[in-house]
Amino acid sequence: MICWNTNGLLGKNRKKLKYIQDSAIDEDAILILINETHLNSSIFDQEALRHLPDYNLYRTDRSRRQKGGSAIFVKKSMQVKSRRNFSSDMIEFTAIEIVDPKILAISFYRPPGTSDVNFREALKHIDIFLEETQAERKTIIFYGDLNFPEIKWNYDSEPNNVPEDLENFVHKWCMTQVVQFPTRLNPNNILDLIYTNDDQLIESISPNYTITDMTQRLSDHALISARINVNSVTKQSNRLIMKECAFSFESFDFYKCTEDIWIRLNEILERIIWEDKGNPTLNLEHFYQSTLHACIEAGVPVKITKRKMCYKNKHSRNRRAIFRKIKRLPKSKDKKIQELQSKLQQTYDDEKKDEEQRAVQCIKNNTKYFYKFVKSHCARKEDVSELKSSSGKYVSSDNDKANCLREQYSSVFSVPMEDKDILLKEKFTDTEISDFHLDEGGLKDAVKELKNNTSSGPDKFPAILLKRIIHSVCNPLQQILQQTIDMGEIPVILTSSIVCPIYKAGKDRKEPSSYRPVSLTSVIMRVFEKVIKKQMVDYFEKNNLINDSQHGFRKGRSCLTQLLTHYDEILRQIEEGHQVNVLYIDFEKCFGKVDFKILLNKAKLKGVTGKAYRWLENFLTKRTFKVKVGTELSEEEKVVSGIPQGTCLGPLLMLIMNSDIDAKIVNGKVGTLADDTKITNTITCNNDKYKMKEDLKSLEQWSSENNMKMNDDKFVLLCYNKKTDITNNLTLENGLVIKERDGTRDLGGMDGQ
Repeated sequence: MICWNTNGLLGKNRKKLKYIQDSAIDEDAILILINETHLNSSIFDQEALRHLPDYNLYRTDRSRRQKGGSAIFVKKSMQVKSRRNFSSDMIEFTAIEIVDPKILAISFYRPPGTSDVNFREALKHIDIFLEETQAERKTIIFYGDLNFPEIKWNYDSEPNNVPEDLENFVHKWCMTQVVQFPTRLNPNNILDLIYTNDDQLIESISPNYTITDMTQRLSDHALISARINVNSVTKQSNRLIMKECAFSFESFDFYKCTEDIWIRLNEILERIIWEDKGNPTLNLEHFYQSTLHACIEAGVPVKITKRKMCYKNKHSRNRRAIFRKIKRLPKSKDKKIQELQSKLQQTYDDEKKDEEQRAVQCIKNNTKYFYKFVKSHCARKEDVSELKSSSGKYVSSDNDKANCLREQYSSVFSVPMEDKDILLKEKFTDTEISDFHLDEGGLKDAVKELKNNTSSGPDKFPAILLKRIIHSVCNPLQQILQQTIDMGEIPVILTSSIVCPIYKAGKDRKEPSSYRPVSLTSVIMRVFEKVIKKQMVDYFEKNNLINDSQHGFRKGRSCLTQLLTHYDEILRQIEEGHQVNVLYIDFEKCFGKVDFKILLNKAKLKGVTGKAYRWLENFLTKRTFKVKVGTELSEEEKVVSGIPQGTCLGPLLMLIMNSDIDAKIVNGKVGTLADDTKITNTITCNNDKYKMKEDLKSLEQWSSENNMKMNDDKFVLLCYNKKTDITNNLTLENGLVIKERDGTRDLGGMDGQ
């Protein structure tokens, strides 16, 4: 355990964080308790966790005054059940409850000059927290810079000038103070205190004064290292390390492979006899296992595990040696300690230069590393903040946040229509696509389109590996894809996805609905989709089965072509002296609410039959997902509606769903890009407003027939070349009035009069 008043956690070019990182590694710290963090709302957790990726951060910032603040870093292997934050703009404390081992950790900061009333109030809040968490059955660790320099602590007897409120508090919870050495020098005062109710908890405790030296000062307080006796934590950590040692595709660092290794790997794969196991699921398992064993046999470099990464480079190893030398030196060797401290600071600067040079060298061949390095040095917001669950409680652990988001995403699904309620229509065409034709060239071309740094899915199979071995494994992959078509069976791993929540700018970070779901699917499945998508797109475009007003996800069309067509129509009508009204339509969660039955029915009416239809049906209806936050995954959830975002086929399926959206629009002109829709009407007099109402009524009917929902309150009406004798407000069937606006955002740009 490490306790430290940092006097500003992010100061000194982040050297304090690096020092904490090295100290945590050297001490194998499970808890790091910090005072005077000087953090505020503009500084996000990720900045403080940049050098402590194996920890979770719990903090309390001072809201209306500068400086102050407290924080606790906890090993990710330890589950935090509850937390308590308190700030009176004078005193701050952070308190957490750890499940296993049963520890209540508190980081408390009381600045000089604090009134007895404020101190009493803060202790009262801690007292409530301890009572709520049944502290009498748990181990309490209370660390605080209490700023009582006049109190002289010693082993022989308890000081007689301890404030009454503090004395009553520690006696109630049977706690004793264990720091007996100065924590701030010149003058020598014991300002930082550690209380605990477990006499056997702390095996040893020592200060580090080198960081208080004036020449290389990081803080005016000593860093306190305490070795605590918690056997269960060590056992749990060992179990986690053993679990991580199992080989998977993410165990390998394919970016470090030399050409010789790639050649050797391909030679091993070419020697494998790919026997047919009878179905695509077994064949895919055989493919994964064989490829994994081939990587091991070829000597593909293995990623360094977390335990090995503790001293991953020469600078880390040098610092470890310096730390040990400083610990062995007596205090009388001040000059020698100062020299070692200077060397220690120099290693931080040298390491930073080496990291920058490596990042620059990776720009061309490993862009993922380069951008990861850049991102790590930017002011980053945490990926997912504390969330408000459906029960109204706030959840902070990654696992709870993942399940909270899972509930949010599944709540968006629409209730599937009954077969009897689906509107039967005539076929759109007499042509058909009943099967998909595969060839080796098409599969290799699809793989070639992948980027090396494409994120892998649940199977962890990396894109760079597939691209480098495709010539050796094309036949087994082609066989698997052919079986998924012929048998109508797609392996579960290929239809499952990992959903990564992406924050929507400007939204409340504590609301689960403020995070957009982005799915990561198997790279192998994406290749299969590319092969099938090409044939489906060719079929739909050749037979004109996509509405002409649709500009999204089509070759030769884009946002630009849609906007040019839209403005060309407006200018043409204005030149003829007419007023032009444009109504922007908004659908509620359009991608997430697409009804599978309706979509498949439309695909069938457009000629998708036989094996092609059966494959598409399996692709849509057999999907599952898990939400990932940090390293934690939520429980699995079945997908019951919606276009699978993050897939190659998703955009095409959206076009099929919306292909008849303008079929009954007879007065105005419809412009669509995916699900973004607008209706343009020419208005010559007040009576012409009925045209927009008729078109809107047709669109509402389409929405009802397709189990979709329109957001009436988000409709926008723009009017061009306005006439004074025309009233422009539009009243809907439900009585809602859509008022004219001066402008709105249209496909990323501002549209207005």
